Amino acid sequence: MRGKLDSIKNRYKLLTLELVVDSKDGQKETVHFTASASEEEVGNPKVVQLAATLNEAMLSKPFIAKEKAATAKKLAMTRDELRRQVAIQQGALNNLEVNKWKANWDKFYAPDGGRSDESNGKRGS
Repeated sequence: MRGKLDSIKNRYKLLTLELVVDSKDGQKETVHFTASASEEEVGNPKVVQLAATLNEAMLSKPFIAKEKAATAKKLAMTRDELRRQVAIQQGALNNLEVNKWKANWDKFYAPDGGRSDESNGKRGS
């Protein structure tokens, strides 16, 4: 395998192409390749501010959940049900990836700043 590295290196005009042996086990080896097309250049160190993490938000005027009995059109709203729904929403937001959020944003808002035609569709009753 090592004998073919020079021809591959020349064919793709690589500066380096190395076979690295990670481990050996009897008649087997675990390997990987490293390659570069230009000289490694190390930049100057720079101190950067890390983004703050938000563990818990405290509201100055917290919402007080009031128990509400079910009606003909609405389900009962209990404190436990409210906590369950908030936990679902919190979990979804905590796991939302930026690229997915951006795609949803672009889909919802039109280029002129208003809602897109797609987001103005008929809503369920």
